Formats: sequence, C-alpha cells, structure tokens
Amino acid sequence: MMNYQEAMHYLEGTERFGSRLGLERMQELLGYLGSPEKGRLCMHIAGTNGKGSVSAYSAYMLAAAGLRVGLYCSPYVYDFGERIRVLDGRDPEGKWKTDPRDGQISEEAIASTLSEIRRQVEKHHMTGPSHPTHFEMLTLMAFLHFREQDCDVWVLETGLGGRLDSTNVIPAPKVAVITAIGLDHTSRLGNTYTEIAGEKAGILKKGTEHLLVYDQYLAISDKQEAAKVERLFKEKADALGIEISFHRHDEIEILSHSLDGQTFRLKSKPSEIYKTKLLPGFEADNADLAIKACRALYPAISEEEIKEGLALCYWPARLEKLSDDPVVLIDGGHNPQGAKALRLSLQGLFPEGRPEVHVCSIMKDKDQDGMFRQVFAGGFLERIYCTAPQGIARASRPRELAEKAEKVASRMPPEERPAVYAAGTVKEAAEKALAYCRETGAVLVAWGTFYQAGEFREALYEILGRKA
Repeated sequence: MMNYQEAMHYLEGTERFGSRLGLERMQELLGYLGSPEKGRLCMHIAGTNGKGSVSAYSAYMLAAAGLRVGLYCSPYVYDFGERIRVLDGRDPEGKWKTDPRDGQISEEAIASTLSEIRRQVEKHHMTGPSHPTHFEMLTLMAFLHFREQDCDVWVLETGLGGRLDSTNVIPAPKVAVITAIGLDHTSRLGNTYTEIAGEKAGILKKGTEHLLVYDQYLAISDKQEAAKVERLFKEKADALGIEISFHRHDEIEILSHSLDGQTFRLKSKPSEIYKTKLLPGFEADNADLAIKACRALYPAISEEEIKEGLALCYWPARLEKLSDDPVVLIDGGHNPQGAKALRLSLQGLFPEGRPEVHVCSIMKDKDQDGMFRQVFAGGFLERIYCTAPQGIARASRPRELAEKAEKVASRMPPEERPAVYAAGTVKEAAEKALAYCRETGAVLVAWGTFYQAGEFREALYEILGRKA
C-alpha cells in the first residue's frame, strides 16, 4: 500500500489526463471496486452557483438530525480534506463537533483508498487514455470512503454539468437539487441557459422521488429565459414521475444581517427564526432550498435540528470574514452571477456605503468583462489589484487581467473609475491592499476564484501576525 505522500503524488499525476466528461471509466472501475455506490440514500446537487452552500447546509442539517453524512464537494479551499467529509454531528457526550476540520478524510484513508483504486486500474490495464481523470479519482475515493465509514446518507455535489459528471454514476438519488443556472463552462455545457439546464437536469432518473429547484427568476435576469429553464425542469420531472417544487425568493423575509451572519424566516413558517453564519447575498435562498431538500430526504427531521445545522454550518470562501480590523472578506465567486451576488452582498452589509479595495484573480476561460462590470457597478470601489495564484496555468496573468479591468473602468464616469493595479503575486496584492485599507478604513475584498483563497488567507494572516 502507498503511504500518504506516495498517494498524493499519484493523485497529482492524474491531472495530466485533463477533464473528460463521460461515465464509462467510472462505471467500469466501480464494478471492480464492488459497486460502493449501489443501495445508498443520496442527495444529488447540480447547478451553476450555490451548489457548495446547499450541499454544506444539507449535510450539517442531516447530521444534526442524527444521521452519519458523507459530504463530497469541490473544490477545496484551504485543506484537501474539505472535499471528502463525514459529518456525524455529535461527539459521545452529545456535544456538537464545531471544528470545521472534523470529519475530513484522513491521510490514512487517502492512502488506503487510492492504493485500492490504483491496484484495480493497473490490474485491468486502464492506462493511457482510459486512465481515470483527476476528478474521477476523487469521486472514487469519496465513494470508497463513505462505504468504509458506513454513512447513512451521501450528499454529492456535481463537479461539472450533471449528465456526464462523474458523480452521476449513482443510481437514482432520493432527492435531486438544482441550484441557480448561469452561463459558465459554455464550451462544455452549451451556450444558452436551456442547454446548460438540460445538462444539469441529467442527474434526474426514474426512481428519484423529489426535485427541488432554485428560483431561476432570481438567477436569470431575462424572464423569458428563466421561464424556459423552469419549464425544462418541470417537463423532465413530470416525464420521470418526480415530484417537483420550486424555491421562491419572495417566500423569504430577511430579519437581520451583519458581518457575523444573518437571520431570516419563511412565510410558510413565520414563527420559526433561522440563523446562519454565512453572510448575506443569496445565502438565505440557498438555505431555504437546502431546508426543503432535507425535509424531502428525511421527513423525520425536526425544526430544532434544522436550526441547529444551519447555525453551525461552515463553508469557506463564500463571502467569509477573515478579519474585523480591518474588515477583510474573501469570496470564491467566479462568474458574472457570483460577482453580482458579491456586489449585492456588500451593499447589504454596508447600506451607507463604504470605500472598497479589491484583490482579484480570474481564470482565462471566465467572462472577465462581465465580472468586472458587475463588481464595478457598486460605486464604492476605489482600488483593485489584479494578480494570479501560484502554479495555476489557467489563471490570467496580472497585467493582462489589469488591462481587462482598465478597459471596463474606462467606460465609467471618471469620478467612479477605480484605480487598477497589477500585482505579481497574491501576497504582494494583499500587502498593498491592506496598507491602503489601514490608511483609509476601506473594506478589503478578495474574489474571482477559489484558487486564490488559500494563498490569500495565508498571506493575510502572515501580514497580520495571526495563525490560520
């Protein structure tokens, strides 16, 4: 058996196989591994934005209800183990395990699962083009680990799309969830909202009992397109005999929000008050969607268990507060929808307006112009430092990204244009942005990709003299 270092080296080596959509390799390998995915109670979550939040909310609530929950999500932000977690809620004394790292897959489990996968790959000569991709290897690891840990329920977030995503080898999940649809990964999933929605709807199967769908009128500004997307989901669900319900934004009443989280209630249950540590934006909408999904999956869940799970849910780099003095926020939003959510969140947190300085990294294949237009529309951005995380070939070079930002800024009134700078490293950007915030009292916001998050946090804490 490989040790942990050998296992991680082997896993990293699979990145050379790129991303290849399709289920054949997964189906073949799972057969060799004893079909760990069969006979499992599953919640399967697809969408463009909000998948991670809905997955995390659901896992925490189900764990609060006493279930042993396997949570598989992507990407990781700070620790590799974030991707594969087992949440069982309470310790032997009945107290909640509140450390975010509780339940992360161990080094020993990583080594043992990857060793078994590698043995089967080599035994059956699945080399070269037939070798499983990096994401397929991660998915196989999760499935083996959840079987080994005897999880009561699996909460699975798709990686890319749905129909041909590696996670879609599972039999019909009891509950499927579709979050907000946006124009992302268009080269792989289609150029229209309905084409992308059709790929996401590929997780629906005969035998699935419930489909919960996000309010697409909130996600898609073109109401005709939103109607088409919702109609597509309804027609697909009806054809498969799946009960469908739509989350609606107007069902939610926000009671309070601050840098410490928010409280809200649902019009259907006005006496119940829900709290979450995740910051404003559309998190209450994601929370409501997760509540509905958990009730469908596990009808015995109580209101107290729902509240407890929501209140304790931790999900990194989703407008996460890293510092109070100065205020530093980090967000992984990586498309125009995510950028819009960030802007609206900042407006909600600082309704009086507050100067902002941003640090951003964006991947080459993203709609950079659309993201800058959304963020710049807030009207309080004074400076933006464009940079790139180390070792990420997909990231735009700082100078190229700054030129894109400058082009968007040039179309704004002169008095509203932010100053644009290029910073060679994330640490350099963090240092300069932090110095400006200390001088002016501005809010520091890092955004654009999850790839930047860990490096930015490490740099920030080093500058502030804090431990991560």
